[in-house]
Amino acid sequence: MIYLGDFAADATSLSFNFNTRKLTGEPVNPTISTIDVYKDGVGAPLSLEFDSLLWGQEATGRTSVYLKLAGTNDDVIIPGHDYTIVVSAGTVDGTSVAGTVLAQFSVENRYTEAGGDAETLAAIKAKTDTIGAGTITVTSPVTATGDVTIIQGDTYSASEVAWTDSGNTWPADLDTATSILCCIADEAELACTYAAGVITLDALSCVETAALAAGRYPYWLEAQWDGDPDTIKTIGRGTFTVTHERPEVTA
Repeated sequence: MIYLGDFAADATSLSFNFNTRKLTGEPVNPTISTIDVYKDGVGAPLSLEFDSLLWGQEATGRTSVYLKLAGTNDDVIIPGHDYTIVVSAGTVDGTSVAGTVLAQFSVENRYTEAGGDAETLAAIKAKTDTIGAGTITVTSPVTATGDVTIIQGDTYSASEVAWTDSGNTWPADLDTATSILCCIADEAELACTYAAGVITLDALSCVETAALAAGRYPYWLEAQWDGDPDTIKTIGRGTFTVTHERPEVTA
């Protein structure tokens, strides 16, 4: 199970991938007929709008899930709650996986209005600073928890966005991977390079960053080794934020 993050009330969608394997470790596609979303982990599954929760195969053993949020399911996915995404009916290699929790997320349920007292804000910061601590050492514009923020229209060199595995959790053979991608929800797949224990995002031109839609997205670092079948491993996750090229002017 993965935690996808705390989304703003106006977030339009989320997406994520999960892997399935045989007992032998070989990737295998699941057979899934129903995936449901529960609010606060209790009660009946939410009644979502038609075609607002979709899933499909990206590659052997890798399934993508896409859920529409604001503008589609406003009346059921509301701020101030946690949500759980669960396989209600399905099998993997002939074995039932019904009841498997795939992911959790929240909508403004880890949210504090600006102007809170200093003691409360300090307590919150102390807790959020521990998320992912000790597993990733990074350089700006990536935070210590693995979250990335870039600005539309800015240029980024290959050395500016980088991840270092200080927790020694990355595959030992990562240097032999055919490709490494930074997958930003359904917005983009950005190429990365691995060398000397560091993953760096390939250089981005001002034209490329300007083409990214402003917003906050879940992202994952994905390594692939070509073969029969291919081997795919998710080696990092976080939130990728694309900010507006210039501040928006409001009346």
